[in-house]
Amino acid sequence: LFVNGVFFIFYKSREYIDIEKIKINFLVSGSLIVLIGILSSLYNYLNYFSYYYLGLNKFGIKSFASIDGNTWRGISPSAEAAGEYFAFSILFWIIVNKLMSSKISLFEGLLVIINLYGLLRSNNFAAAVSLAVLICIFYLNQSNLLTKVLLIRIFGPVS
Repeated sequence: LFVNGVFFIFYKSREYIDIEKIKINFLVSGSLIVLIGILSSLYNYLNYFSYYYLGLNKFGIKSFASIDGNTWRGISPSAEAAGEYFAFSILFWIIVNKLMSSKISLFEGLLVIINLYGLLRSNNFAAAVSLAVLICIFYLNQSNLLTKVLLIRIFGPVS
């Protein structure tokens, strides 16, 4: 019943959902996480204000450098969650741009670069590899190459 309810709500509301706005909001949110994280790691008073006013459950990281080769999490409670968010934002941006044939604006490009920087600094290897694999699968699926290869593997070459 839950799955049917979700599908019902999706089909009834899909004409009111603005995917372009959601795409930009994901990128802006990720960029703000990175920028506020950088500022709060450079200035201790901003670290306290971001903790207090943003309602964080723990203080942001206090230094800009990674901790002994480990990850940099900025204001996020965990670097893994931050890396997964950045990877999802980038994947969502790529899929929406490809399916809607959108032009990439300079603002979007800057936001994607900031999200990529956040993904690299979070040092989340699993999220980065998953992003690369899903992008490859998406483009292979778009070119129908994946379908052709699977059909040949299942049914053999067609003569």
